[in-house]
Amino acid sequence: MAAYHGLRQQQVPTRRAASLTGVSRTTVYRKISPPREAAAVTPPNKLSPAERAAVLAVLNAPEFVDLAPMQVYAKLLDAGVYLGSLSTFYRVLEENKQVKERRRLAKHPPRTRGHRPGPGADVLCRRCDYADVGLRSQVPGGGRGEKVGIITASRGRPGRCRGAGSAP
Repeated sequence: MAAYHGLRQQQVPTRRAASLTGVSRTTVYRKISPPREAAAVTPPNKLSPAERAAVLAVLNAPEFVDLAPMQVYAKLLDAGVYLGSLSTFYRVLEENKQVKERRRLAKHPPRTRGHRPGPGADVLCRRCDYADVGLRSQVPGGGRGEKVGIITASRGRPGRCRGAGSAP
């Protein structure tokens, strides 16, 4: 840019000076603002640490702990209490690393894959929806073989199935 301004001081036309220095003319004409060293401005209505602690105490109170900050804010306004803006509530929670799911969620045991019933377990007969008790394998070692058993509890039509291997 200094080379361009040097050529312009020697009365070289703008177009020629821009092409010689490789500077775009729009860049030359653009008003360059000096870099600003802006100091961090603190707003006059910023909450004090005691007020922030009060907001956090209300958000963690037993009656509000399961509610979203927006719901807490609305309930406090309905009660005639103003502690700060909704965004302030979120800022206070963020400062204390509490912006997450605030409800007490149920802890379910981890899911396990289904297991096959062992020998002697109650198994439903696939043909007629009866409980089949005492299934045994005819193959030594518990391999897959013909099922032999007695129907003991009926869940469907009685008398339809006489055993695991019989026809209905």
